[in-house]
Amino acid sequence: MFNINDYPFDKEHNYLEIGGEAMIFHCHHYITNLQRTILDAEYIESSKFLIGSAADSLYYQLSNLCKGLSLDESKKMAQDIYKCFGYGLIDLSSMDESGCTLTTTKSFFSKTWEMKFGRSKKPVDYYTSGFLAAAYAVIYNKKLEDIQAMQTTCMACGDETNTHIIKLGQRNFDIYPPPNNPYASKMYQNYKSIGSMNKPSPMPFWGPMLRWWAMRLVLFLPLVSIWYAIKAIMSIDCSLNLCIK
Repeated sequence: MFNINDYPFDKEHNYLEIGGEAMIFHCHHYITNLQRTILDAEYIESSKFLIGSAADSLYYQLSNLCKGLSLDESKKMAQDIYKCFGYGLIDLSSMDESGCTLTTTKSFFSKTWEMKFGRSKKPVDYYTSGFLAAAYAVIYNKKLEDIQAMQTTCMACGDETNTHIIKLGQRNFDIYPPPNNPYASKMYQNYKSIGSMNKPSPMPFWGPMLRWWAMRLVLFLPLVSIWYAIKAIMSIDCSLNLCIK
């Protein structure tokens, strides 16, 4: 159902826009290292925004992609997106009006974590918890404010499967301003213009000459320092010889 080839790459701004969300893809090494860097700050309760950032962005993306689809088609769309983006495999057939308890053995977040860092003390697949919260909200027309998302078992901890529980209840993750918020829309427009902002301005005519002299100074100054150091050592050596004599 979902075909990533239907969404052309924006070469001017270097990103892919899918369902109204700007996307840049990174490898599992980059993402896992980034997540560990965040989690290393143990004095911050980062699980809330790791789950929430996924849920928030995917809620609006899935809302656009699932518009006009039936319940089963929406589940298929969410499964295909999760698989196509390389996160793993999920089966939403057990999801109903009250939520779901989903298990999977295919999660690049958990498997990559164990391969790179060894066993974790806590579940690490926050993204999938956020993804499932968003999928549940979109498919069953719920508000993210009324959803709880948690992971109870994790392959990175030595468990055989990842288990995620999605249910109605007091929200246990952070959410952020929607795209129709004027401030958020302004931020998005600024993001769209980043490509043109980052284009290098033409170098003035004296630029190459300054660069030439700068390179010579970089090479010349260490040689001068070495020369004076040698002279100082030789002077000390001569002084010592005189004192001995």
